[in-house]
Amino acid sequence: MKISPDDIAVLAQLADEYVDLTPAQQGLWLEDAARKHPSLADALRAMGDHNALPLSLPQLSGLPPDEHDRLADGVDDDSFAVGDSVGPYRLVRKLGQGGMGVVWLAEQADGHVERTVALKLPLQRMDQRGLLARFQRERNILAALDHPGIAKLFDAGVTASGQPYMAMQYVSGVSLTQYCNQHRLDVPARLKLFIELLDAVQHAHSALVIHRDLKPGNILVTDAGRVVLLDFGVAKLLDTSPPAPEVAAEPLTEFAATALTVDYASPEQVAGRLVGTSSDIYSLGVVLYELLVGRRPYRLRRNSRSAMEDAVLEQEVQRPSARVEGPKALARQLRGDLDAIVLKALMKRPESRYATAREFASDLYHWLHKEPVSAQPDRMGYRFGRLLRRRWKLVAASTAVALLLVATTIVALLQAAEANRSSQLARDEARKAQAVTAFMQDLFIRNSIHQSDPQAARSRTAEQLLDEGALRLQGELRDAPELQLKLMHVIAMIYLEMRLPHRSVDLAEKSVAVARASYGDQDPRTLQAWADLAVIAFSVNEHPVGAKALRHVESALTALVASKDAGHRLLAARVFDAMLSRDVFNDVGKSIDVAKQAEQLFATLPATEYHWNRHHILGVAYLKNQRFKEAQAHYAECMAQLERIGGKGGDGTPYSWYGMLQAMQGNYAAAQTHFRQGYSVERRSDARNALVSGWAIAHYARYFLETSRPTEALALVQTGGEEAGPILREVLGKAFRVQLAKGSVRIRMGQVEQGLAHVDEAYALALAEIGEAQVHGWVPIERAEAALALGRLEEAQAFLDTIQVELHGNGAEFSTDARSYWRNRVELLLAQGRALEARATLEQSRSTLQPEGAGLVQQATVQWLEAGVDQLEGRYEDAKTRAVRMLARIAASPDRIYLREWEARLTDALGTANAALGDLDGAQLALESALSQYEAIFDGQTSLVLGRVAFSLAGVHQQSGRHAAAALLRARALQIQRQHPLFQAWMR
Repeated sequence: MKISPDDIAVLAQLADEYVDLTPAQQGLWLEDAARKHPSLADALRAMGDHNALPLSLPQLSGLPPDEHDRLADGVDDDSFAVGDSVGPYRLVRKLGQGGMGVVWLAEQADGHVERTVALKLPLQRMDQRGLLARFQRERNILAALDHPGIAKLFDAGVTASGQPYMAMQYVSGVSLTQYCNQHRLDVPARLKLFIELLDAVQHAHSALVIHRDLKPGNILVTDAGRVVLLDFGVAKLLDTSPPAPEVAAEPLTEFAATALTVDYASPEQVAGRLVGTSSDIYSLGVVLYELLVGRRPYRLRRNSRSAMEDAVLEQEVQRPSARVEGPKALARQLRGDLDAIVLKALMKRPESRYATAREFASDLYHWLHKEPVSAQPDRMGYRFGRLLRRRWKLVAASTAVALLLVATTIVALLQAAEANRSSQLARDEARKAQAVTAFMQDLFIRNSIHQSDPQAARSRTAEQLLDEGALRLQGELRDAPELQLKLMHVIAMIYLEMRLPHRSVDLAEKSVAVARASYGDQDPRTLQAWADLAVIAFSVNEHPVGAKALRHVESALTALVASKDAGHRLLAARVFDAMLSRDVFNDVGKSIDVAKQAEQLFATLPATEYHWNRHHILGVAYLKNQRFKEAQAHYAECMAQLERIGGKGGDGTPYSWYGMLQAMQGNYAAAQTHFRQGYSVERRSDARNALVSGWAIAHYARYFLETSRPTEALALVQTGGEEAGPILREVLGKAFRVQLAKGSVRIRMGQVEQGLAHVDEAYALALAEIGEAQVHGWVPIERAEAALALGRLEEAQAFLDTIQVELHGNGAEFSTDARSYWRNRVELLLAQGRALEARATLEQSRSTLQPEGAGLVQQATVQWLEAGVDQLEGRYEDAKTRAVRMLARIAASPDRIYLREWEARLTDALGTANAALGDLDGAQLALESALSQYEAIFDGQTSLVLGRVAFSLAGVHQQSGRHAAAALLRARALQIQRQHPLFQAWMR
């Protein structure tokens, strides 16, 4: 019987449905399936034949009949012993055993990869045909799942003796319940871990995979406090969970029974009905109940499996708060919303539970943030209570509407006092600030107290209230333009803090129209409105709007700076703010001159609570121009001011920029702290649309990538990190900068085609987010990096030429923006064999790649490129000396962990130099070391860097007469090459 690959996929899915049916249902199901899939009729009938293996096993389908019998009869677990080999793995110690399988800690011992795995071996007594089918299908399922919260599948196969095996990521940790109890975690901490679990389950469900055996024993928490989900279906091979304290489960001998842990099973599983994702939701509800209460939901009259089944099907679950033992405060904490959430997950009818794991997580996230949950009935008392709590939260939200209002009032008073010492003007400004405060307070009070419909009040967001305020002030304050302008500016800035850029720009444009109509074009109040519009527009990438606004005030800058009027100089400072915001992105070289002029003016102005922002923008200008000393001085002052005001700036970008500066200077641990802090601020301020949090997380991920930690980078951009809520995680997936960062990480890891798919998606998202005008002609550096990795040199050159034109147009050819461009340009010239041009280009870009004060990563990058030029020029001894010296510096550095990629690349270069010098032993030693180091960083199955080194090492073995080793390495290299349909040539 011939079965195509497509038919195998269909048959595997059908087999999943078949094994979940009761015997009484299977006959009718087979007849119906055979009618729908006539080409698979024989294979489907074979499912009902207990004398034949299911034909949905791609790796086993080609075996002769006697091999099928041998696999079905199998080997007993007594034949496994410490030190035995199972395929390419050596057994170290037994981790656990159940009625259906055994798991060993094992080491990969094939000479290619050094790693420890959890090796799962199904025990082959009883009728194993259904067991082997499940085992093979689980291999296919796990291979499709890629999530940091799901244990990874490394390998699967069958030994020569007929023993199936599956090599999984070994997770060192304890069960979720054990971890929480050992660490005495409070309820919020337990829920945060549970939300991590829900994120992993949601990923599986999105891939159309149902776990069907969720229980604490399959949910581990690592020493680092990360949740990892094990055994998607393979848990049916292994049952190591301790029995429930209330139930001593009977020993099970039937395959179907053993595959089901009744204590956590859903009613539909117990009843033998078809199951869907809602079955996992129920099991998760049981786990959460146990996590919060310390025991499982059901009280049993007798300890037996049948009693448990009866309870699951018939017994109503008691509220967690009614069963918890311990402090009364704990019961009060569970009472209400958490009771409702848990009970919703444990509803008997699947359709009454949460529809998705994401919805389940969302309710827990809302509880953690004192927000209404969907599990609660829509009662007036509940709505009113939450309304009050929500209004207080709104007033003190991340945009800190009330706090920002107070801060704005203070700034207005300070500026008024400094602008004019006359007491009359100070009183005028004070009255203006008080009017602003009164207007904003009235806006909120009218919504919360005078609203006739409490439900409408409850559902109104800060955004809606501000929209109402913006409309009101345009109609109510026409006769008071000064107050009207002040309020428009306040609300525009709140919109900006709330990451609502279009509303902010729109209101700032309206304020310009009000000022022009009231005071004329040259009045300082009109110029102030233009300057404010320019700053807002540039900060949200509305560059055409910003440029137009700036033209109206830039010509007045000289007179404003020279004025003795403090108010005029404050206006001049605002113009400088706008000019710097423009030039650090559109004319980087020019931004240094603007920064120097701005510094002189800023030094004459009184410090305000928000003066930190000026130090921040000056720091960006100096950083991008690679003037680290000046940038450090400004950021030190910026951080000090933010600390003094308790971080009330509401903006995470200064921390992220400071992280970039610290990383460039080689202060890698400090850099990580600031990247984390920047993303943390934006995560709270920007959870709905990821306009800035996407930027922050993308730069954070690139920091991980540049410090040799692509796995951490990928986990960050995939999940949003440990503290990201479900809403933020969803919107991050639609942020073009995050998608671009995903592409960059995957390309570096060796997953080039996947990376390019992310780059394509990022381009489409950017079109929607920032518009065709700004995206037109944009070529991300990731395209050039991918082309280089694939050996598509002509494409790489075309991409790099386009990028060079863009950098030149922005005055950024020798800025930090150009570092990746210059590195890739030198790599391209080396691949093209153009030694003279490579040397000249490296010298031209040396101060950009390794500016004064740069850290070890930048230094190692230049030394690696220089070694490549040395080799192309035939100066192998120089290349060797250069690599050895830099490797010694890395080995002696306390920051060695951040330089693993560059240590591997320099070791690789050393091996190539040794081979060229005839030192085959030295070449072998260096190349084997490089290969091992690369495997710890990149994807061992797809990285073309690994493939190239494998080819080089094969050549060394061939010259040394080790032909078998050479053949294995060449086979590995070719296998990697076959993973890349766009591959053209190996790089150096």
